Amino acid sequence: MENGAIILMHTGTVYTKQALPVIIKRLKSEGYTFVPVSRMILTKNFYIDPEGKQRRK
Repeated sequence: MENGAIILMHTGTVYTKQALPVIIKRLKSEGYTFVPVSRMILTKNFYIDPEGKQRRK
């Protein structure tokens, strides 16, 4: 993963609820932090690069 990565997990699946604490603990131990998506999505002065990533202008 890289900075700004978003992990999509579907609700309503059999094992997501059980796996989530393990996944969070592992990622935190590797130095990752968690923020709301609203802090990551640019809403002004941005463009989408050829790889589909948001970039600041």
